[in-house]
Amino acid sequence: MQAEAPRPRNVAAAMEPFKNSGELRGRVLSRGKFGVFVALRPPDGPLDGSETVGLLHKKASIPRPESVDQLKLGQELEGVVVRTTPEMTLIDLGFKSRGLLPPAKMMAKSEVHVGDRLQVWVSELRNTSLILASDPKKVLSVKSLGPAASLKDYEINTWYPGVVLRLSPFGAFVAIRSTSGKWAEGLVKTNQIQGNLELGAEFRIRVLDVDLARRRIDLSMRSSESSTISARFATLQKLKNEIFPARVISVEETGAEVELRHPQTSVLGWLSNELQKGSKPLKPGEEIEVLIVDIDMEKYTVSLSETQVPKGIRDQDFASLLADELGEDAIDMLREGDEVQVVANISQRGLDLSLV
Repeated sequence: MQAEAPRPRNVAAAMEPFKNSGELRGRVLSRGKFGVFVALRPPDGPLDGSETVGLLHKKASIPRPESVDQLKLGQELEGVVVRTTPEMTLIDLGFKSRGLLPPAKMMAKSEVHVGDRLQVWVSELRNTSLILASDPKKVLSVKSLGPAASLKDYEINTWYPGVVLRLSPFGAFVAIRSTSGKWAEGLVKTNQIQGNLELGAEFRIRVLDVDLARRRIDLSMRSSESSTISARFATLQKLKNEIFPARVISVEETGAEVELRHPQTSVLGWLSNELQKGSKPLKPGEEIEVLIVDIDMEKYTVSLSETQVPKGIRDQDFASLLADELGEDAIDMLREGDEVQVVANISQRGLDLSLV
């Protein structure tokens, strides 16, 4: 058996300051299947603004592929940055293969450094190389398919060719081709999906609604609405002016798409900017409380209003709260921007973190 190649010196150098570093203060960058990614600066490190990213692992382990042959388009992975240039970033994926992360497939205004732990997605599988994306919205892009279409090119209740761009807990984002051969992106909500979808799958899709003001297209794989959907929304009609917990799914210029957590089911609703009560802009993944304002039984849409969330747990010091009250289960409560107290352990895959 061939011995595993030694880690590049530049990665080892990035890890060196964290040996025996004790407790560190970190900043939550993002969440994923594997856990929570945290940016750290060594206590005695240079004040050059550089940070190294570690991972707070969830309890459940994620099976790791052993070779590129086991990968599929859109698969989520984690890796360590071993080299970075303005043109390309090289990611060690930990299974005797490395992937290339081009700038066009990175999150906007993001910076990476040698030794950083990144969450990535398989964007292209080639014979000689593996192309990755660190922004799930750029694994497949509508821009790569061809010229952009105007939303006025699409007619309601008309079927068009579509390609699955990305999947999410609340539906599938699909590129749809107009009669002129141009492309636009729309959303197929979970209750409008039939069968199992895979990234890159091609099929015909029906336009439910075109909202020019919000610049969005609602899509459906169904030829007609099922009675179960109608019954579910009829039930929600009785819950107008009731307050429910909710999670922000996406934020747009005019408002936010919100997942309302009903005790029996979860539905998506729209929270306009005018009905948001908080002093700060909403962020994807943020937990809020909402009130059902209106339900459109024809389009199956729910309009919401945000309620004032009482001060309490969100205003407390998260580091002390995690350490004193919640333990390891607190990982699921961490949000982007939170500060946490961690201990860093150096492994073959980068920095593995644990809560203090």
